[in-house]
Amino acid sequence: MQLKKPSLKINAVLNVVKQCCMIIYPMITFPYASRVLGAENYGKINFSNSIISYISLLAGLGITNYAIREGAQIRSEKNKLQSFINEVFSLNLCSTIFAYLCLVVLVLFWPKMESYVSVIWIQSFVVLFTTLGMDWINSLYEDYLYITLRYILCQGLAIILMFLLVKGSDDYIWYAFSSMIGTVIANIMNMIHIYKTWGVFPKFRWSASMIRHLKAIMIMFGSSIASLIYINSDITILGIMTNDTVVGYYSVSSKVYTLVKQLMNALLIVAIPRIANELTDNNDEKITYRLNQIFQYLILLVLPAAMGLGVLYKNMILLLAGQEYIRSASSLKILSLALVFATLACFYINVIMLPFRMEAKILKATIISAGLNIILNLILIPFGQENSAAFTTLISEIVMF
Repeated sequence: MQLKKPSLKINAVLNVVKQCCMIIYPMITFPYASRVLGAENYGKINFSNSIISYISLLAGLGITNYAIREGAQIRSEKNKLQSFINEVFSLNLCSTIFAYLCLVVLVLFWPKMESYVSVIWIQSFVVLFTTLGMDWINSLYEDYLYITLRYILCQGLAIILMFLLVKGSDDYIWYAFSSMIGTVIANIMNMIHIYKTWGVFPKFRWSASMIRHLKAIMIMFGSSIASLIYINSDITILGIMTNDTVVGYYSVSSKVYTLVKQLMNALLIVAIPRIANELTDNNDEKITYRLNQIFQYLILLVLPAAMGLGVLYKNMILLLAGQEYIRSASSLKILSLALVFATLACFYINVIMLPFRMEAKILKATIISAGLNIILNLILIPFGQENSAAFTTLISEIVMF
């Protein structure tokens, strides 16, 4: 069966629309939540979320990028793809069970977790349903129209719930619930959609053939761990070495920086399955042309975005979070410099190196960046707090690039 390839430009536009919604959603919820919850409880939410991000990474096991790359090459061969999906899903389910066991141990034996237990367990539902939802199947088929519409619908529901449930500073549990529920519903919809639309449904199948996927998956998992460490270690180490209020300040500037970075990266993500699929045609000239085209569009967008963020950093903080968080402006100014390096690194990693099976080199570069980030955080955070955290992110992004 030969599948018609959707337009890469249309997919890029759809993914940018989705990313714009991912920016609009926090721009609606973030100012409200940060003001209503206050710096301390908002910091508590973000510290808990940083813990869940590690558990989510352990559950994900680097499978998503591997599954998109490999699955895109056989998506027209239904029987072979179904077997591949079963094997990958089985591995993912095992890694998810292991991740939850680690979370149980963490909650039981780390005293600091006592005041975060309720929030952490609520947020952890995202981990389970992300595994069950298998959104990577939609991505390998380049079904970005469904992905975009589903996101808008589910996050719209989450926004409504947040306004209905979060009324005061003590409602941070309800904020965690409303933030989680959109992802849960989206992944339930995924399970229905991939069966009805693509005629495939994953089944747990334990077999020796699963082992053949492990080497590449574990290399990508190592890269994901290192990447998450240098993305999230700032907040985690701030939470350990300072207090929830400082975490709240840095969470604001980090959130603004991440939103802009996600918008830039939206142009890149849609190219991964297409490049991987076209590699089977061995048309180097066509692939080189496509890579050059993507890179040119990226440069035209990322430089003005970084300069705009660097100039309007105070206004962005006042608009999105209010006067209480004006201290966050200095760390956002530092992070605006990191935007260029982070986006260009994302281009080389996800659009070129990953489809061309250079995951071992990605792992080496990411480990170096993550190790440097942790060392600098431990040395500098006691002196500069959130500004030091932003500076270590800048250095790590430069080294990664």
